[in-house]
Amino acid sequence: MTTRTETTPSFLGEYSVTLDAANRLKLPAPLHRPLIEHFGGEIVLQRLPERCLAIYPAPVWDAGRANLLQNLPGGFPGTRRSRQLTRLVGSGGEAAALDGQGRLLLTENYRRFAGILDRGQVSCIGCLDRIEIWSRERWEEHLENSDTSLLESLVDHGTEGADAPAKR
Repeated sequence: MTTRTETTPSFLGEYSVTLDAANRLKLPAPLHRPLIEHFGGEIVLQRLPERCLAIYPAPVWDAGRANLLQNLPGGFPGTRRSRQLTRLVGSGGEAAALDGQGRLLLTENYRRFAGILDRGQVSCIGCLDRIEIWSRERWEEHLENSDTSLLESLVDHGTEGADAPAKR
């Protein structure tokens, strides 16, 4: 979504976390530290089609939103399909801020969407420009069913091969 620069952090790693009694997610330090140091803790929480949640630094989200709106067909107010897309994206996101300890309240609406129970176990996944939050069970299932040919194609052909079918 954004151009990577020397000062833009990359979110990496996989971490297991348990929500606290108030259903707050305390992001592991390698994930929350860059959000606070580089972005002031300002984030956007977004539902993703894979039934997980994404945490975007606010500037990354803003750049992606601007790109989306610029590329929607049909001008203002857009086509029926582009209005449906903006509804899904807009209603599935929420501006938020991490507290000083790197915690984020996960509301019932977001927990239910992602299959995260009260005081549940979650997997925090670094995804380069974002952090994904998965119920532990869904993450393990996702890993078991992941198409490793995407990564093989990327390694074999560079980034342009990521969308190409893998050679067998």
